[in-house]
Amino acid sequence: HLLMLIDISEQKRLQDQLAQQAYHDGLTKLFNRTRFVQQVRMMLASAQRKGQDFSLILLDLDRFKSVNDTYGHETGDRVIMHAVETAKKLLPSNALFARYGGEEFAIALPGAPLEETAELAEHIRAALEADPLPLGGGAGLTGAGGDGRRSLVVTASFGVTSAGGAG
Repeated sequence: HLLMLIDISEQKRLQDQLAQQAYHDGLTKLFNRTRFVQQVRMMLASAQRKGQDFSLILLDLDRFKSVNDTYGHETGDRVIMHAVETAKKLLPSNALFARYGGEEFAIALPGAPLEETAELAEHIRAALEADPLPLGGGAGLTGAGGDGRRSLVVTASFGVTSAGGAG
């Protein structure tokens, strides 16, 4: 009799790492466009079978190229993370949130009617605008706190659509 034990933990770790890289955005850790489209197809088919509403929000950060060009890519990354964290706080637990492109995001909302989805998009838009991203001191930044620190107001444009359910 021969008993052979092989440790495959490193191979499994590498496989998990590849799967993470294939389906998730490196900066935000959200699903990427590929994984989002795969998941949305399944979610939409399920909603249609059940006669449920299914809505989508597309979110595009305004003037993002200008932010990168003016303040640098590190600040651009901070703007992206600020927008993601702000939106996450307002999303229901069943929402599927993904980075769809550079400064574009998509949110799938199974069971959500169009009116509710439009209200959610407006809440996210208002929350972003009401909570400027704090930045270090420096010339040319929008807004200024009483302590001389500057902040950057992040705004976004939204599109909302819905695949009607039962009615």
